[in-house]
Amino acid sequence: MSDLAFLLLIFIMLVSMMEKTEKSGVPLASPVVEKAASVDAALEIAVDRAGVIYLDGKTADLQSAETLLARRYRTRAAVILAADRETSFGEVSKIIALLQKLEYPAVSLAVKNAE
Repeated sequence: MSDLAFLLLIFIMLVSMMEKTEKSGVPLASPVVEKAASVDAALEIAVDRAGVIYLDGKTADLQSAETLLARRYRTRAAVILAADRETSFGEVSKIIALLQKLEYPAVSLAVKNAE
């Protein structure tokens, strides 16, 4: 019986807190999506198990990848990063660090469900 009274007390406290938030007069902005990123316009980066980087299907080393990504950043293209299951995380983390350094706004990791 005391458990029920305790749960009722918690419920009343939560409801009263929600009402205060709604009546506070603070304007709460709803999130707005400017434009959905097109998968067709996305830059695809792939890393194979040997650590070779592919930018839109063409091989590149880390230095040339940085140059190409810096140039492509101006277009604000989304990035899809895919790696082979056997690729070491160190190789993938180099690409992620590069994308963070260049402040890419939208990076997606391509994953495949385990079979």
